[in-house]
Amino acid sequence: MEITLNGASEAFVEQLVQSGQYASPQDVVDGLVRERQKQEVKLAALRTSIGGALAEDDMSEEEFSAAIDATLEDLKRTYP
Repeated sequence: MEITLNGASEAFVEQLVQSGQYASPQDVVDGLVRERQKQEVKLAALRTSIGGALAEDDMSEEEFSAAIDATLEDLKRTYP
């Protein structure tokens, strides 16, 4: 697979490599993809939590908020 970056993105990738944070442009892209994958997992878990909370008709607003807060805290611990 080949990727073409716009000027600003290419400059950013080059800056990350030159700073020593990454060994190559490929490492930068791989790192960004890994981070995006983590975000997708977090988002799926949050959607599941919200869906479950919404399905409970008798849940108060406070209970709903607490359920969402608990899910967010779990995600922070699981994916720091």
